[in-house]
Amino acid sequence: VALFVFCFSLSVGVIWEIIEYLIDGFAASNMQRFRDSITGELWMGREALRDTMKDFMLNTLGAALISVLGYIDLKRKSGLINKMVLKRERTEKAQLLS
Repeated sequence: VALFVFCFSLSVGVIWEIIEYLIDGFAASNMQRFRDSITGELWMGREALRDTMKDFMLNTLGAALISVLGYIDLKRKSGLINKMVLKRERTEKAQLLS
C-alpha cells in the first residue's frame, strides 16, 4: 500500500508538470517559470529548470513522508490515519433505520 501511495503521488506530480508545460505552450503563460516574470527574458540552462525540479523534489519528499507514515501506521495498527479522515455524522433518521 505504501509503495502504491508513493508511486501514485509521484505520478500525479508528473502529470501536473505536463499540464504546466502544455498550458505554457498553448496559452503563452509562465507556469514553469522559464522566463523572468518582470522582463520576460528567457532563462537558460539550470535556471530554466529550477521551478520544475523544485516541484519534483518537494513532491518526492511529500510522497515519501506520507508513505512512511502510512506504512508505520499500518504496521502498528494505531489507526492514526483513520482518525485524521473526516467522516460524515449519521443523521437521526439514518440511525433509526439501522
